[in-house]
Amino acid sequence: MKKVPLIFSVLLLFSLLVPLMGASATKSLVIDVAEDAYVVADLNDPADALGFREKNYGSLDFVKAWYLWNVEMVEQEVEGEEVEGEEAEPEVVEVEVEMEKVISIIYLKFDLSQLEDKTVESVMLQLYAQNVVLLAPRYVQVFLVSSDWAETTITFNSRPTWGQTAIATTIIYQADQWYGWDVTDDVIRETESGQISLAVMLRDMEKAAEELVAFPSLEAGGNVSRLVITYAESGVVWYWWVIGVVVLLALLALAFFGGLKLRRRQPSQ
Repeated sequence: MKKVPLIFSVLLLFSLLVPLMGASATKSLVIDVAEDAYVVADLNDPADALGFREKNYGSLDFVKAWYLWNVEMVEQEVEGEEVEGEEAEPEVVEVEVEMEKVISIIYLKFDLSQLEDKTVESVMLQLYAQNVVLLAPRYVQVFLVSSDWAETTITFNSRPTWGQTAIATTIIYQADQWYGWDVTDDVIRETESGQISLAVMLRDMEKAAEELVAFPSLEAGGNVSRLVITYAESGVVWYWWVIGVVVLLALLALAFFGGLKLRRRQPSQ
């Protein structure tokens, strides 16, 4: 009868270890950008006199979200008001005229093949602000776009377009630090296709101003754009099996030798 508590202890310990031996382990993974570039256009110049729209910017060691919105005050003649039947003389007034309205959009592409068969828990897009020239802290938005582009050929005219709604937004306010955007849901949806592309841009522009945020590109070699991923590794965690087996063998040995010792101590009939 004294062996019963030992056997019960073994079974109880085994029941406690089984869930742990089959538990998932949370791990992290960093995926660096596979391709990156930015495109430029003067929105007030559909004829593209400066050639922005057809130029490729994929070989530089930085990518930038940038705008240059020039506004000039120009004198114009307007008709004056007629007074007591007399013909009014034209008046000269200053009016605001928009000149250049240049913007740039960053394109990033990531290879998601490493996520196959992984249970993704969270994904953060991280960009390192290398150069920040802002009038105030600015919202920087991320949009999901098609991956049908290459950094060596993409231009404003050939770029994938973006939707009306940003998938993530964060505020950038100074240089020399990392910033993050939560893109978990979109990465999970795009995992089956094996890649994801994102467009990054400044949300707001001010008249008669120039602002930019620049990040190291793939060509820079360091602090490149990246996805930081946490995922659950399902299945048996090997070290729990080792611990469980060792403990069970120890208890079984204790039960066996303890029972053997009890038998030896029993008085002879």
